[in-house]
Amino acid sequence: MSLLISGPYNQVTSPVQRGFNSPQCQRQTGRWSPTTGWTFDQEFRGLSTTQMNNLATQFGAAGIEYELTTQNGIATMRTVDTTGNVTIDTWEINASQTSTSIFKNPLIMAALGSNDLAVLASAYLTGHTADAELQTVVNTLNADSPPTPLAKPDVSGSNATARVWSMIKNSDDMTYYADIYSLRHTTNASNRGYYNVADTNVNCLYTQAQLLSEIGNSSYWIFPAPAEIVGAINSIFSQIGTTPANFLKSALKGGSSRVTAANNRVNITTEYKLYNWSTDLYASAV
Repeated sequence: MSLLISGPYNQVTSPVQRGFNSPQCQRQTGRWSPTTGWTFDQEFRGLSTTQMNNLATQFGAAGIEYELTTQNGIATMRTVDTTGNVTIDTWEINASQTSTSIFKNPLIMAALGSNDLAVLASAYLTGHTADAELQTVVNTLNADSPPTPLAKPDVSGSNATARVWSMIKNSDDMTYYADIYSLRHTTNASNRGYYNVADTNVNCLYTQAQLLSEIGNSSYWIFPAPAEIVGAINSIFSQIGTTPANFLKSALKGGSSRVTAANNRVNITTEYKLYNWSTDLYASAV
């Protein structure tokens, strides 16, 4: 005789599981965005939670986002891989002012000439501010046997030499402001490789042609400098002014800084400063 139990009840049975214990890739989706590059989504399923956890650990170590779910004995993992993305290269032109001696001013250097410039600069540095002391300054400089003997400048008129001498005698501020333009490239690169950066000729001087060649080189940059940036650089070079002897109208390149960002990606910054730079202090790019 069977035993009957009255009343409502639920009977739970073990589900039938079909598949593999090891994770199996069920789906792959690739997306392209002009601002963030490629993103790859993958979905894995398997019967072993342990094996799925092991696979998740590998994705996490590679800096890849994942979501792990276990339901009804089935382990599911979705990954969002953005480590291969490269954002659009950012090219910036910035201007900053620097204060430097008027004796380095291209206009002053061109107007005074090497003789008057040397004498007046020495007079200023040694504190000689009287007309009668100019000859003393000349004699002192000539005692050092310069290649060409210096002469006393004519400061009796209203020419450029006389005006600079008047500034020295009046204890004026012998500095002037000059704009230094800088070209900066920044990118957010993958941590998977060494690319999208030009780590060459650091602390070297680039001529206008060399600079344009490098920033337009697609072997260095995913997105080389656009035409508007190139046009602005050409304009800046034309405005830098007269180049003194032993100086070069050029771009001084700095090293590339790197900072880790989200998903263990890397922010890279490279900067070039456009100015009249001394060829005695900096080597030329090769």
